Amino acid sequence: MEIEVTESDSGQRLDIFLAGKVEGLSRRRAQDLIDRGKVLRNGHSVRKGIKVEVGDEIQVLERPALANDEAVKNANIGFEVHFEDEHFVIVEKPAGMPTHPLKSNEDDTLANGLASRYPEMQGVGFSPLQPGLVNRLDIDTSGLVLASRTEKAWKALREIMVSSEMTKGYTSLCEGTVASPRTLDWYLVNDSRDRRKVHACETEIEAQRLGARPAQTRVVSALFHLGFSTAHLEVRSAFRHQIRVHMAMAGHPLLGDTLYGGRSVEGQSGHLLHASSLRFPHPFESKMVHIESKTPVVFGQVVESLGSTTKQH
Repeated sequence: MEIEVTESDSGQRLDIFLAGKVEGLSRRRAQDLIDRGKVLRNGHSVRKGIKVEVGDEIQVLERPALANDEAVKNANIGFEVHFEDEHFVIVEKPAGMPTHPLKSNEDDTLANGLASRYPEMQGVGFSPLQPGLVNRLDIDTSGLVLASRTEKAWKALREIMVSSEMTKGYTSLCEGTVASPRTLDWYLVNDSRDRRKVHACETEIEAQRLGARPAQTRVVSALFHLGFSTAHLEVRSAFRHQIRVHMAMAGHPLLGDTLYGGRSVEGQSGHLLHASSLRFPHPFESKMVHIESKTPVVFGQVVESLGSTTKQH
């Protein structure tokens, strides 16, 4: 879908502009599309807060989820529950499973299972096709997903995430000897030349020109094997592909992540990244929520097959 900005539209925020132009599209759903890089202004990814100008060409790359769209309930989608109360749940997504459907007739995602087990999630969150989801993982990334059971809890948890009060831990297998501790700090923006990718800006000038967002990834610790490392990482921001791009920029692309220069691994169809922990203050109780997930067995299998000699560094 392409929309040209006219004189009467000039000066509007992009999310408000889209909500007014696309029938059935709410401002929140417009913001979600922008955040996921599915909206371009004159061929470039942008932030939801920018204002459109006369003559701008706005491209919407994905059909927005409308009010009558809902994730199909599928009781056959199995998942492990790590935490559950009346406000939210933390569950585990296996590698290879999408977090949510892109079309209303898809029924093989984590969201379809959540909609079946927790029907109250329908109508909560970013859009009807993402019931309750507070965070999302790439299809090949396994691990912890946070989902809200009420709109009040969803808003509170999103505020915790946006304010960087939530720490997300990851375990990855990466190329080379990864030094730790260190912080990787590159601005990120969706790549206008390849919709599958995210671009890391090397200078402040480039970041400002492209409207990139700041993002930091902390390498907490690493274990060196023969030519690759097991790296434990933490992030507080939540940009798409953040860890994958930052590690590739540092010269350590994830094993299996051929999109960003990682080598393919025999028997594996995607990158080796696991969302291993979540830590954040409970929005309605005076306690911290800290959940950890065991690294999938496949990680150990890959380490053993590629070389098991290890060294802490």
